Amino acid sequence: MLPEYIQQLSYKNTEAEVCEKLSELVQTNKPKRVIELGTGVDTTPWLSWAATQVGAQMVSVDIANRQKLIEDINAAIGSAVTFVRRDAMCFISDLDEPIEFVFVDAGMTQDRVDLISMCTPKLMPGGILIAHDVVTEGHAPIRAVLLELGGEIIIDHHWGLGMIVT
Repeated sequence: MLPEYIQQLSYKNTEAEVCEKLSELVQTNKPKRVIELGTGVDTTPWLSWAATQVGAQMVSVDIANRQKLIEDINAAIGSAVTFVRRDAMCFISDLDEPIEFVFVDAGMTQDRVDLISMCTPKLMPGGILIAHDVVTEGHAPIRAVLLELGGEIIIDHHWGLGMIVT
């Protein structure tokens, strides 16, 4: 059961279905490490909780200072989320190890297109990339690159989610 604190933080900007799907994907696939590009008051608590449930390391990357949010989440659910204050593209560019699970929710449309393109070749076999904001008209380039790289749309309404599995 999701702790009350997380329930209070969630659903402020993202529909419930997205948060629940992210949590389900982490719990089903049991990655050792979850990377979130773009820390959010809505999705980060759910990803953090799910990562804690499966014993995964969680890293949340954002150019804005979200350290207080991460500290609050860690205190509320006993997680150990690491916050990295850095540009997501620089973080991925410098990442040497393969990616097992990554959630892309950073930057504007072109930033997300670039991040998806950068992350996909770094996915390990069986790795998962989840992209947010893939179905609205203004985000058509995100959807296009996701589909071009062999992904699929897993939530096709509101903001939507897309997924690539290697």
